[in-house]
Order: sequence, then structure tokens, then C-alpha cells
Amino acid sequence: MPKTGEAAIENARKTEVVDAASLDRLRKLGGNELIARMIELFFSYAEPKVAVARESLAAGRLEEAGRAAHSLKSSAGNLGAHELQDVAGRIELAAMNNDAAAAGALLPNLESAFLRAKARLEKHRDELGEAK
Repeated sequence: MPKTGEAAIENARKTEVVDAASLDRLRKLGGNELIARMIELFFSYAEPKVAVARESLAAGRLEEAGRAAHSLKSSAGNLGAHELQDVAGRIELAAMNNDAAAAGALLPNLESAFLRAKARLEKHRDELGEAK
């Protein structure tokens, strides 16, 4: 049976690497210039946070990993990278619960979600540049 209503919307949202509606909201606030700046900030900020999460989890520093995941969750949410936002949130929660095994098990998902979001945002940034 096909999904309808909210379930269908949520399923579609999960399959999009970057939610177009989130970018449209940013566009309404500050145009393509704001989107481009937010993408550049994400690029400069998110990759180091993924590295901090990885290194912190490897060293057993759950609080530090949780803070890095929290920062990623916020940054990803601002740009509509919901998969990354979700995985970062789950790592944050696992870290808050002192569940190193769960947080560590999610790390590959975090890294792959980040790479997908980065690739999509790079494409979007390039499209913005072509539109000038």
C-alpha cells in the first residue's frame, strides 16, 4: 500500500541528501549569497567536527564526541542535511548516555552521511555560481 500524508513526506525527506525546502528558507532570508556563505561555513566547520568525533570516540572521550556531534547536528540542520543531522543526534544521545559501543557503531554512518551531504552541497554551491 502506498504511503500517504506525513509518512510519505518523512520518507521523501529521508531520501533527500539535502532538503530543498531548507535551502529555500535560507534563500528567502538572504538570497543565494546567504546559502553560499552557509555552505562555505559548513565546509570549514563540519569536517573538523567529524574528525573530533572520530578521534574522541577512539580515545573514549564521550563528552567531547557528544559536543562535536551536537555541533554537527545543528550545522547539518541549518542546511537541511537531515540524514547527517539524524546520525549526529543519535551519536550525541549515545554519548550522553555513556554508551560508547552505540556511539562507535554509528561513526561509519556519520562519516558516510557527511560525505553525501558534502558532495550534494558542493554541487549546489557550483550551481549557485553558475547562476550568477
